[in-house]
Amino acid sequence: MSVTSTPGSKRDRLTFLVVLAAVFLSHAASRNITSYDSVWTIHSSMSLVREGNLDLNEYEDRLAEQDYREVFEHEGRMFLVHPPGTSFVLAPLVWLADESLHFLGGIGAVKEFIEARTVEPVSMDAVSLYKGVEMVLASFVVALTSAILFLVLRRMTGFQGSLILVLFFAFCTPAWSSASRGLWSHDIGMLIMVLTLLTITTGEKRPAPLFFNGIALAFSFEVRPTNAIPSAVLGLYMILTLRRRAIPLVIGGLAGAIGVVTFNLASFGMPLIPYYSGKLGLHPAFFEALAGSLISPNRGLLVFCPVFILALSGLRKTLLSDAHGLLFRFMGVIVLLHWITIALFDRWIGGHSYGPRLFTDALPFLVLFLVPFYERMRSSGGVRRVLMQTAFITLLVVGFAIHWAGANRWSAMEWNARPFDIDGNTWRVWDSSDLQIAAALRGHVRESTTVQGE
Repeated sequence: MSVTSTPGSKRDRLTFLVVLAAVFLSHAASRNITSYDSVWTIHSSMSLVREGNLDLNEYEDRLAEQDYREVFEHEGRMFLVHPPGTSFVLAPLVWLADESLHFLGGIGAVKEFIEARTVEPVSMDAVSLYKGVEMVLASFVVALTSAILFLVLRRMTGFQGSLILVLFFAFCTPAWSSASRGLWSHDIGMLIMVLTLLTITTGEKRPAPLFFNGIALAFSFEVRPTNAIPSAVLGLYMILTLRRRAIPLVIGGLAGAIGVVTFNLASFGMPLIPYYSGKLGLHPAFFEALAGSLISPNRGLLVFCPVFILALSGLRKTLLSDAHGLLFRFMGVIVLLHWITIALFDRWIGGHSYGPRLFTDALPFLVLFLVPFYERMRSSGGVRRVLMQTAFITLLVVGFAIHWAGANRWSAMEWNARPFDIDGNTWRVWDSSDLQIAAALRGHVRESTTVQGE
């Protein structure tokens, strides 16, 4: 693996800003908004800002309108059923969005523009416009993750390769069609992991950054339970490579864990909310889930992101290489354990979503596994290089089309409910005659009155 110009140069810093702006603007301009699991995330953040707590009791009327979905009750108080980490991290940005909307609401032309696009008059605040605020903030988080991932890639390959691969991440994976469409709990987790990878690849050894990185890794569990896997594996990697210099990281991790438990006790009266219990275990469809999450027509990672097939080329050589070989082995463990964990989840299909949403957390690691392929392609010659480039470009274009449709065509999400709800008809993930990708690309779903087997 080569680096053709000095990482951290002025060009890299400028590209960081360009990637941040380009990804944010393009994702925020995409049409689909999937405020499903995250329906109360903005409300929780505003509750934290206004009242210093995460309960949703002040939104009783709104909760009733939504039939109290995605909430749980504890001692007379209502809370978002999903982990509170995202609401906590984004509270300052939600406050900023709320203040900005109040300001814009005083401008007549802006208010008229928004009211013309809504069915009923709305208040100019973050809660009333929570879906739009949610999508914009999710787009920003994914854009920031992309920009930092570019810096990570620059420590592994040249400028051109880094730019190509980060644009692949941003526009040819669920980062676009799932993560930036709403504040899923995957979003902040990905951001924490790429920040950790940046700490690792830059060779950071100063106590303060390592201490705060330890806090972030521990806190990631408060964002999404499966973040325990990359946090533990990357933490172990840093301890083994930094040795005694990793002490601040360990202290930060302990401080973060104590902080999470203390925060939960103060907020909910329990160390962990009920969401963390009874989610994983062996079930009859475990082996189907292992296969389905990779190759099923409607949830398979390699179907929706075919470029990742190329990462398998020369994988053994990559894992045994001197350049970043140990890091790749640890990342391989992360991806493997994440795949198994998805299969242990009885709802491994990811509910109403587009493609392999549950693989979103692992995307930064999977993208890095494309670096060795890109380097081999760049250094090859003759017919082999032409074939590798043709395969790479073709699969990039296919991936872009798939995720553009997922981010912009509502039929991509309608497919989950029509003609039969995916949650009660998991056979649909294997139904090659009714592809979710095809529904997204053509802009409408297939209608049917026939149940499988009739």
